Amino acid sequence: NAEYMGEDQPPISPPLPFHDDEDDAENVNLRATFIHVIGDCLQSVGVIVAAAVIWIGNKATYGSPSVTRSMYNLADPAASLLFGLITLWTTFSLLRGILYVLMHTAPESIDVLTLRHDLQGVRGVSNIHHLHVWSHTFDEAFMSAHIVAPRDEHMRVLREAVAICATHGIKHSTIQLDETECAIIGSCS
Repeated sequence: NAEYMGEDQPPISPPLPFHDDEDDAENVNLRATFIHVIGDCLQSVGVIVAAAVIWIGNKATYGSPSVTRSMYNLADPAASLLFGLITLWTTFSLLRGILYVLMHTAPESIDVLTLRHDLQGVRGVSNIHHLHVWSHTFDEAFMSAHIVAPRDEHMRVLREAVAICATHGIKHSTIQLDETECAIIGSCS
C-alpha cells in the first residue's frame, strides 16, 4: 500500500500486518519440497519397473534372472537417465523463478511499459520516473515510482495510481509524489 509522506497529509490506508498467510500457496520452499517428493516417488517406481524388466527379461530369455551381459540390464541406467531428465525439467522453472527473484527482475506477469502508460494516463500526471517493479516471492510484486503532479491533486493521483497498480497485480507500491521535475533539478532522494 502506498502512503503519502507529506507534512500535513495523513496516510492513505492503515498499515498492513507484518505477514499475510493467504498467499503462501506459491511458497518456493513448499513448491521445491513437493517437486522433490514427487521426484523421489517416481524414481522409486522407475527402479521397481527397471528391476521387473531385468528380472522377467533375463528369466524369459536366459532362464536365470541374473545374467551379467544382457541388454535387459540396460533398463536400470535407462530409467535413471529418464528420471534424471524429468527431475531437471521439473526444477528448471523453479530455478528460473528463484533467479528472477534474486535478480529483482520484474515478474513475467507484469508488463512494465503498459503499467507506465496507464500511470501516465492519470489526469494531472506530467511525468513518471524512477519506476521499478520487482518481486521478493513468486507471487508478490512490488513497485516504486516518482510521479510528478500538481500538489493540490496529490491525493487523487495517489489513489488512482494505487488502483492502477492493483489492476496490474501489484499489491505493494511506494509512490513518491513530486511537484516539480526533481530528476532534472537533482533533488530526488
